[in-house]
Amino acid sequence: MTTKQPVSKLLLHISPWLGFAGFLLWGWRIYGIFVNIPTYGDVLEVAWGLRWYHDALFVQHVSPFFTPLIFFPTGWHTASLAHSPFIFLLGQPFYSIGGVAFAYNILVLIAFAVAFVGCLKFLRLYTPGFSAIIAALVYTFIGMRWVRILGHLHILWATSILPWLLWGLICVKKSSSQKVVSGVVIMSGIAWGIMINFSLYSLFFGAVAFLIWGPQLFRLVRIKQALLIAGIALGLATPLIILYLSASRTGLSDPLGLASLTTWGASINSLFIPSPGNPLAPIRQIAQSIYTGPADESGNENLGITTFVLAVTAIIVAAREKKLSGSIIWFTGVALVLSLGLFLRWNGNYVATRVTFSIAR
Repeated sequence: MTTKQPVSKLLLHISPWLGFAGFLLWGWRIYGIFVNIPTYGDVLEVAWGLRWYHDALFVQHVSPFFTPLIFFPTGWHTASLAHSPFIFLLGQPFYSIGGVAFAYNILVLIAFAVAFVGCLKFLRLYTPGFSAIIAALVYTFIGMRWVRILGHLHILWATSILPWLLWGLICVKKSSSQKVVSGVVIMSGIAWGIMINFSLYSLFFGAVAFLIWGPQLFRLVRIKQALLIAGIALGLATPLIILYLSASRTGLSDPLGLASLTTWGASINSLFIPSPGNPLAPIRQIAQSIYTGPADESGNENLGITTFVLAVTAIIVAAREKKLSGSIIWFTGVALVLSLGLFLRWNGNYVATRVTFSIAR
């Protein structure tokens, strides 16, 4: 073995984490991890939850699922909060070590690491080497996930575990060993169940993930495996679901309806533009010239030009080498359509069409 071989192997092992550390240090601007948090606003919701669960469980010795001090005099059933009890319980050891700011920051940093490792495992099923590292870094730190550090830890964690579920589903699809398949099916169910415990949105996220099986999804063996995975996931998530439904009904909260779904759908011209919050003014101006709709989550949450270029390049290269996966194209296409919401929108406005039918006599 030459000297170059150990060096190249060492670089291959440490390069993923060098890239991870580089992107994290570039974006993470928290000095004093024990006293500072990323922003103001939604982050306070999580900070309050971490402290409330600590005080309720270890100081006052009362149920953390209800507080009389919010919406007084009726009080509030806290399990109806988008951030699940699972997040606040997970943060308690870190809260005990360094307080609420430390707990919040550590939960964010661990979520990014979980996403990166899961992405690498998933992507290396398709491509080895640096291509998988680059793609994993894109997913881990893409703006649609990075913005979650501002207070949406339930979505950050759910999307961090999603690659593990996808990895499990592909392993089930590719493996010929029944023993391996059985183990991975159980692991996939656990991953989906944990996702749901972080965020009830994951009931939907996990269901969409099965599209990665492509046409195989409709085979009897895949249907059985999907039902088993879903059964394991629901078994783990049922306590949270019951708790949430009970809190919502007891607290008489008004659930979001069809109007909310239509409002938060992306516009077709906002998906593949640079981030409106890009630090470079010329790039911000490009984004603002392409999309002039509402400056809220429906327009600001986008995939970016880099992601679009990488995706198109990958499709062209894979097609030329006859390695284009129909399952991946199907999975990506359906996901993009679903991101547009119930109705097609352009610059935040609904695209109206008139369809005329004529019956020949």
